[in-house]
Amino acid sequence: MPTLLLALATLSATATAAEVVVFGDSWAEGGGDELEDALHAAGYRYDVANYGVGGTTAESWNATAPDALSLAVAANPDARWVWLSILGNDTFGHHAARNGNAAAADNERELRAMLDRLHRDAPDVQVVSFAYDFVNFEQSVDCLITASLYFPAMVDAGTLSTLNVNQTFDRDIAQVQARVAADHPRYAAYTQWGTLQRDAGAASVDWSLPSPASRMSDCIHPTSHGYRVLHDGLVHLYWDVAEPTAQLSGAPTGPVCAGTTVSLGDRSLGAEARLWWVDGDEVGSDVDLDVLVPRGSLPVRLRTYAGAWHDDVDLTLEGVDPPAATASGGGSVCVGDGLTLHAGGADTVAWSPTDGLDDPAAADPFATPSATTTYTATVSSAPGCDATADVTVTVLPRPDARLDGPDAAVPDTDVPFDVAGDADHVVWEAPGASVTADGTHATLSFPEPGRYDVTAHVTGANGCAVDVVRTVQVIADVAQDTDAGGDGAASCGCATPRGATGRGLVAWGLLLGLAARRRQRPT
Repeated sequence: MPTLLLALATLSATATAAEVVVFGDSWAEGGGDELEDALHAAGYRYDVANYGVGGTTAESWNATAPDALSLAVAANPDARWVWLSILGNDTFGHHAARNGNAAAADNERELRAMLDRLHRDAPDVQVVSFAYDFVNFEQSVDCLITASLYFPAMVDAGTLSTLNVNQTFDRDIAQVQARVAADHPRYAAYTQWGTLQRDAGAASVDWSLPSPASRMSDCIHPTSHGYRVLHDGLVHLYWDVAEPTAQLSGAPTGPVCAGTTVSLGDRSLGAEARLWWVDGDEVGSDVDLDVLVPRGSLPVRLRTYAGAWHDDVDLTLEGVDPPAATASGGGSVCVGDGLTLHAGGADTVAWSPTDGLDDPAAADPFATPSATTTYTATVSSAPGCDATADVTVTVLPRPDARLDGPDAAVPDTDVPFDVAGDADHVVWEAPGASVTADGTHATLSFPEPGRYDVTAHVTGANGCAVDVVRTVQVIADVAQDTDAGGDGAASCGCATPRGATGRGLVAWGLLLGLAARRRQRPT
């Protein structure tokens, strides 16, 4: 295609600082100036660079000069937008070749190929198209002949009419553009069917009528005024819209655990479409995005689109490794005793269960459980980044022991005491008294009247100890010897009476009875 190749050769020579690049077929070739006029009239002082080539198709560009659109944009470093006029000749060609049923699928494939190649090289450029307007094959005999050449299948079927041609264009062009725009955020498409009819005074669009001859320069192309009307509409639809405000939801407030999936969402204001980037790669255009966070920093960008405008919001996700949790300090304790536990691996700790812990959020809590307990330490390096470790505290029972012996005695008399129950080892203690010990048995002698505490420090077979205590009241012997004075006074009876008779024996019996009724006092 010599004309197309000539256009490519002049790209570098026509480099400008234009913000808008016009590219495509004869509609692009003939309507670039009017687009610039419409932009300026609306207050947008953007320059337009025109690279339209009459007669070209998306198929021919892709086959012969696949980088032509990218080169046109590259020749204009300030380019932000492309008006792409394409698919009209593709559609005519399919129907002229009697394969109109394939037109939609073929056109969609070729259009996507052009856009994908452009955005590979110029990812921020936005593209806009509109689906021409009604052709006017009724304008002259030549136009009718042209129509029969473009739509021979319709001629054979006797159905060639403006209505059928318009509907064919709607199906094969406008709907293709809409499908591509639905999942390609950097491509926008508008249908302006009937614009020229309305500009000529029609109250509403009539699909059975062509565009008015007064607005058409030939069978297919508008006049300069027609292009201006169409571009005024495009500027209104595409540029004269409010810019979106990009906002996202689901962003964590700090680091997250590596391997965690973070769910982000587009909650932007005024957005018509969106595009997500993760680590610089495009990953989709859905409203919601799930991101698997690796270790380290992961940049995420949400770009929202509305008409010709876009807005970005950037987020950096920080992934941290899960902590290596440790728990130590467990072991065996006796009932009522405790020990210090320790959790390691991260600064944030939570212990469970909390029973018996003085501070469940401390790395080193003191544990005094009432029964054997396995404690779990959950350590966290970031929200949702947890690890656990267990430690067990085994609670041992203390020996069940009692101290048998009298509660009363008299001085200088041997008094027996015994420890009964679970006693593996006994240490005897009785301050002020004389103690002769033999394991669980001891003989005590008290030197003078008073209160004496007899303590047996009892250790069980498991190593746990308990103190059992008995308080002994030592009372002076008041018994009188019969040789010294009649029937004698009452004796305390706290030990074997020396020559006690009469009331002394009675007192001895009473004291022993009292001793038998009193209970031991453990500690």
